[in-house]
Amino acid sequence: MVPKPRWRELLVAGLLACGPPVVPPTPAPARDPLAQTWTIRDHVISTISALTDDDAAVFQGRTIEIDDSGYTTPWHGACEEAVRQRRDRILADVVSELDIAASGRALARTHGLLDELVEHRLTCSGTKTAPPLTIYLSNDVSIGRAMTCFGGVCYFLTGGRQ
Repeated sequence: MVPKPRWRELLVAGLLACGPPVVPPTPAPARDPLAQTWTIRDHVISTISALTDDDAAVFQGRTIEIDDSGYTTPWHGACEEAVRQRRDRILADVVSELDIAASGRALARTHGLLDELVEHRLTCSGTKTAPPLTIYLSNDVSIGRAMTCFGGVCYFLTGGRQ
């Protein structure tokens, strides 16, 4: 009698010995660098602002809350649904555009803003009267530093995850 090939048995045994198939872990979704509570730490006043240092200093320690869909600020109130736009910027261009004195650029660097910024413009849906919220975020999001401007004053922000 001729022995039958045992290839089926060997194949099944080999598959069973290998164990269950290895499934690579699903990467966690990227976190939105804006979605956090931002605290106002300092400010710089534009050369065209009518506000004084004392007017701007009142906002130190106050917060800006940004989540995945909206935001709340001391100036805008609450916006439950915002449309977002993003663009890369250079700190020197932003400081020049906002009419901030040259010392403002140095102060921005002191507060952790780098030359390369990302501008996030949040426009509140459903209302045409609320001005957009613009946040300038360091390109290195791990440092949690940003700047926003309102009424001719730019406020330096420190982030803390929600």
